[in-house]
Amino acid sequence: MFWQVALFSQTGDKPNVILIIYDDLNDWVNNFEGHPQTSTPNLDTIAALGTTFKNAFTSAPVCAPSRTSWLTGKNPSYTGVYNNEEYNEIDFRANFPDDKLIITLPQYLKDSAGYYTVGLNKIFHSEQHYPDYDSTTTDNCSRQLSWNEVVVTGNQGGINGAGDDADQDIDLFEWAMVDDSFLVDMQDYTVVNEAATILNNYATDPAAYCNKPLFMCVGFHKPHLQLYIPEQFFLPYYKENFYETPYELPYNHPENQFPYNGVVMPPQPPVAYSDYDSLGFVGQKLAAPGIHNQLVDWGDSLAALININDTLSFNETSDILFKSKMANAVMAYLAAVKFGDAQLGRLWDTLNTHPDILNNSIIIITSDHGYSLDEKKHWKKGGLWETDIRVPLIVVDMRNKINNTSLNTVSLLDIFPTVCEYAGVPLPLNAEGNTYPDGISMVPVLSDTTLKIEAPKLTVYKDEFGKQAGCFEQYSVRNARFHYLQYHSNNVDGNLSCNEANSIVEEELYEIGEARDVDPNEWVNLVSNPFYKPVVDYLSQWLPNKQLYSQKTYKPIINFAELSCPVSIGDTLHLSFDLYDNTGNLVSAPDTLIYYWTNNFSTDTTYGKTPELYLNNLESLVNIKQAMIYLHITSNTNNNVVGLDLLYINFNEENVNDISFDTEIDYGHNIVYFKNINLPNNYSNVNWSFGDGTSFNGVSPILHEYKTFGKFIIQCEVKYGDDTTCIWREIKQIETINIDQNEGIKVFPNPAAETVFVGINPDITAKTAYVVNLSGQIVYTINFGTDVPLIFQIDCSNFTTGMYMIVLQSDNNLFTTRFIKK
Repeated sequence: MFWQVALFSQTGDKPNVILIIYDDLNDWVNNFEGHPQTSTPNLDTIAALGTTFKNAFTSAPVCAPSRTSWLTGKNPSYTGVYNNEEYNEIDFRANFPDDKLIITLPQYLKDSAGYYTVGLNKIFHSEQHYPDYDSTTTDNCSRQLSWNEVVVTGNQGGINGAGDDADQDIDLFEWAMVDDSFLVDMQDYTVVNEAATILNNYATDPAAYCNKPLFMCVGFHKPHLQLYIPEQFFLPYYKENFYETPYELPYNHPENQFPYNGVVMPPQPPVAYSDYDSLGFVGQKLAAPGIHNQLVDWGDSLAALININDTLSFNETSDILFKSKMANAVMAYLAAVKFGDAQLGRLWDTLNTHPDILNNSIIIITSDHGYSLDEKKHWKKGGLWETDIRVPLIVVDMRNKINNTSLNTVSLLDIFPTVCEYAGVPLPLNAEGNTYPDGISMVPVLSDTTLKIEAPKLTVYKDEFGKQAGCFEQYSVRNARFHYLQYHSNNVDGNLSCNEANSIVEEELYEIGEARDVDPNEWVNLVSNPFYKPVVDYLSQWLPNKQLYSQKTYKPIINFAELSCPVSIGDTLHLSFDLYDNTGNLVSAPDTLIYYWTNNFSTDTTYGKTPELYLNNLESLVNIKQAMIYLHITSNTNNNVVGLDLLYINFNEENVNDISFDTEIDYGHNIVYFKNINLPNNYSNVNWSFGDGTSFNGVSPILHEYKTFGKFIIQCEVKYGDDTTCIWREIKQIETINIDQNEGIKVFPNPAAETVFVGINPDITAKTAYVVNLSGQIVYTINFGTDVPLIFQIDCSNFTTGMYMIVLQSDNNLFTTRFIKK
């Protein structure tokens, strides 16, 4: 042996382990909220007997590196297997240097835990080559490498030819609806037949299986391409004739229609594909929008030939055709998921005919990685977003049936140590005497859902040599709440120099939410917001060669004592926290750690376990609707952040619509008018302060004139009810300007979030105003004609974050200024 193993005593029977792994199955299964029209009743039945992990992630977003990783228990940064193209399909062991310790899970169970190991179809990548199987030894009980027995089946009966004939003509994404008669010839159908034979034989003749417990892995190929799926598994909206009249849309319309009148399409942000547009250079390369573009081109090619409606333009017709074609592809994927679940049901039925086997079994169901269907214009896999890295994961101990859901982050790497713990065998050690697997056993959180373990999960990808992401590792780090991504380009100009010093580093940060209730679609990239830098710094500690790589740490959860009134500016917040250690148990906060608090409304740092924070910095709070409060826990021996939590506190959260007002400014006279004033019920006093030392007591000030120029904070303070200590406040900031003293043009506010105002010197007779981005593209135009205003406004709410230039063009001159869109 090339590994060490501690001595142990084993009492009782070892459980059988039945591991079922799908190929390219994302979260479009029931109980994972991935798609509302999916159908996986058999998966539901099994899941109800065990623990469903809602935050499970692959360690690599494509087949070969993912399977190599979970089977060896090592991250791709260790295995060196990053992609399919550079993987040795013929000889699995040739993927690693001779001096690198590589132990596979079936190999370890066979040689050190006394299991008979069987692999059916795709477990390792490229099953047709019987990877890591000793085919020269004739005695099954004496075989070397990973498997005692391997079974490989394939599609039969001409299904591939039938699928090719009915293929939908998108070269990079092959799908078709085929006749139901092909069902029994499909690879996943036939592999269940083989699995049933093995289970039947094992039940009747255990000596043929060396009288050992069974480790059986069943690989289902679908929903991997090609998606040639029998008709019975398709939704009824599938469109076979695009020339039909009247034209029936195959997708749900309008998109929020319920009951559904078509297939529900993958979600898009309010401005479709704006999340793709906001990606950086490497991010867009990994999105690889080739299939998206093929679908768009297909719609363009038919738009002039198909008359859907006489009122539609060419572009509108093309868009409908594009969505219709894509709807067919989405339905093919859903059909493959439903088909795969049906095969799971057949396997489950066989297991139930052998209760002695089933009731002493651990059942694990998962996928090698996720799958995208046009989110961020991205299809298939190879990205590091949720769609590609999140996987369904269900673990059932039939000896102890439960029905649990866990939100702890787990990884496919955790399968190796989990199975070892169930098998009663200690983890292998490397030559230095350290634990070999990178993962963490899931057994504790399977039996105790109150445990809260902070162990962010790493996903690694590197493209094949010659591509933009082919020089350096690309990373994703995911804890239960946040998702951090870090990319490295080949170099600045995109050539393949692999010069790390010249590599562009891009980052993304999304707040998914522990219950996937904040930004589950990853539409809002927070990485440029400086208030989220503590999260970036914290999660980056789990990158390879960083201090917390592959480690568990503390998990703090901030508590805050609710006030008797809704939180408002001017209040005092009394804070504390619960602390869970690296085993997931609630503990008292050790005095050996340092606890400090920061926020987004002051530069103050507060130390201690139970601080008081004051919401009294009006200048800082005026432009935010919620406070962001961080608890940082650091080691007193180094600067490692060993615990982090972020608490949002919304101002007047319970009554956010009960007080509001709008302002309108006459910039010629610097007079502010108040309108649309809404106040809560039962108020006892209303007071207005205008930020220039003056105030007004009463319900509704009509106007206020400012004698000076600059920024002013207007505050409406409402005391309500009998308890005058409860106060609601609404604050707005306005800016008055002296137009006559402008030398040219002035913009305000700067930076701007939604609207930017532009003041023009009266002597300027501009005819046109442009807004130009840093790439030189005109993104906004206003033609004044002869009526040039002293003040005009620009709606910049849809502009991406960055610097913009405003250009005023007259007959003979150009006047320019800059502003920042935040």
